[in-house]
Amino acid sequence: MILGFLYILAGVVLFIFPQLLAFFVAALFILIGAVIMYISLYYRRMARRFDDPIMDFIFRL
Repeated sequence: MILGFLYILAGVVLFIFPQLLAFFVAALFILIGAVIMYISLYYRRMARRFDDPIMDFIFRL
């Protein structure tokens, strides 16, 4: 129930200050990009250990 109130409050705040939505979306894109970069670096390191040609081909794209 508290989570519902927080979502309603966030909706009201975004309605009053619509520029906050742009900041939230930009932060989300930055976070997703950082996570994808970290995962790709992790799998590149792991692909060197296991020498999997399929994973090597996918992450070289």
